[in-house]
Amino acid sequence: MRLVVARCSVQYSGRLDATLPEAVRLIMVKADGCVAIHSDGGAYKPLNWMTAPNTVVELEGQWIVTNPKGETLTINLHEVFTDKAHEFGEDPGLQKDGVEAHLQELLAALPDTIESGLTFDEFVKRRIFEPLGMNDTWWNVPEEYQDRLIDIVGSDIATPPNSAIYDTSHSTYFGASYGLKSTAGDYLRFEQMLVNGGELFGNRLLKPQTIELMASNKVGNLFNAMPGVSEQGFGYTVATTEESNERRSKGAFGWGGALGTRSWSDPAEELTGVIMIQQPVPAVQRDFEDAVHQALID
Repeated sequence: MRLVVARCSVQYSGRLDATLPEAVRLIMVKADGCVAIHSDGGAYKPLNWMTAPNTVVELEGQWIVTNPKGETLTINLHEVFTDKAHEFGEDPGLQKDGVEAHLQELLAALPDTIESGLTFDEFVKRRIFEPLGMNDTWWNVPEEYQDRLIDIVGSDIATPPNSAIYDTSHSTYFGASYGLKSTAGDYLRFEQMLVNGGELFGNRLLKPQTIELMASNKVGNLFNAMPGVSEQGFGYTVATTEESNERRSKGAFGWGGALGTRSWSDPAEELTGVIMIQQPVPAVQRDFEDAVHQALID
């Protein structure tokens, strides 16, 4: 792992053109060739990155990163503060524990506990998607709808060996934390159910007490990972708002996805919002929340 802290500017060229103006950033080059650029903005996600395999050409004051798809990341180094390499050795990988791991074990060991004869994706479709009218949401997208899938910009997550997270038609693993493909309209219905206290279209999916429990902070002041959202806590897989701020009321909750999605529900305002873009750009997500909040004020 090579870590470089430098004042730099960055240009990405590929399926779109994007620029990071000059600023101090962390440039991370992994042993497998992945290159990621981070800011000190409180988020763990890179501002831009190129997943392996890559070719990195180091010139005087400039790095040019290219991949087999023809995408290019040009890093202009204006001032280098530190440049260090570290040997990490072999990583044993992620070992899941806690609520999600136990839930997956239960589903695998006791399928009849949920509903006899149903796989997890069938259960979710029957108990959640159909009652909410979420007709454009699947783990495995039907062949006739494949052309509606968008390209992910700035990431090779949709190609092997990373394709499991973005498999489109024949996945056999139906995870609770990733893998679903949906539309903003469909997901908005799910969020409306949450902001309504667990009910939509006369169909109750959750008790209000369950929503309150899910959206209550369980970690004190240990969590602060949603850029642009102050006074945060963490409930059941959602960031919670502990005090009203410039965008959200106290008691609001939401989460962002790895590829540029974000949703939140604000029960105090009876408001929910969903934004889905093709690249994780926190500034766009914040601008969207600002625009929604400004519309309320106006």
